[in-house]
Amino acid sequence: MASQQTEDFQRINAIFENEVIGGKNFSAVSQVYTTNARILPPGADMLEGLDHIGAFWEQTVSALGVQSLKLSPVDLQVTGDIAVEIGTAELVTNQPTSPNILKYVVIWKKEGEGWKWQTDIWNAASESQQK
Repeated sequence: MASQQTEDFQRINAIFENEVIGGKNFSAVSQVYTTNARILPPGADMLEGLDHIGAFWEQTVSALGVQSLKLSPVDLQVTGDIAVEIGTAELVTNQPTSPNILKYVVIWKKEGEGWKWQTDIWNAASESQQK
């Protein structure tokens, strides 16, 4: 994969980590997700569209007392205008069980000139991965 393309994926992930989650700027989801993106949160209904996704992250960050999120991609496969990223994430909250380790899959899609998240699904890693 070309280094510019790798930088594009890293830049979008950094926007999610630093602006959406860390900066609590939930309107910045429009820089991360495609217009008709879907998220599949654990134990909740699938949500579609930027308004619903922004509202989800706002409620979730507030309810869990999220302080930070760090994405760690493990694998990224690009085919044409679609890419699949698999990774882990460390979620730091104000809860006593923090930090939490999650595993995720993001399906990326080219939208306009750049890459954005089309589908986002995650869940808790096993207890052995939490340590």
